[in-house]
Amino acid sequence: MHKKLSGEALNEAIESELRAMVREGYHISPISNKALHLRLKAKGVITGAISTLTSRKSIIEHYKKMQLDEIGGTFGKSARSGATKSRAELIKSNASLRIQVEEAKNMVTQNTNVLIDIVQAIKAEGLHKNIERFLSPFLIRELQNH
Repeated sequence: MHKKLSGEALNEAIESELRAMVREGYHISPISNKALHLRLKAKGVITGAISTLTSRKSIIEHYKKMQLDEIGGTFGKSARSGATKSRAELIKSNASLRIQVEEAKNMVTQNTNVLIDIVQAIKAEGLHKNIERFLSPFLIRELQNH
């Protein structure tokens, strides 16, 4: 068991743990107050409630931003955006994205049906008997199902 830390010594221990979490990366150790609290408690650095970290919010946010900035691509952009949103905003964004996904699925279905009609018309005209070699495997399967 560690000696009870407070003040600057506790800040140093917290920062040390945050640096470790940044090194481990977002996929292994995403920084959140709860995750940090659990890690510090497991190591015996703190014994109190999560409110112990409240006054150190700026330190935690600094390291959380560092960790999120290291994530690249679409996932990184999404993680950085989500980190600043409230639960209500995330729920609203999720609902909007679900609607967009449904619209995209409908468009794919509609476009697939049009392409199949075009392929069948070309085959019926006799212009290209072996048109399947120009199609993707997905379209070939869809053509066989029609």
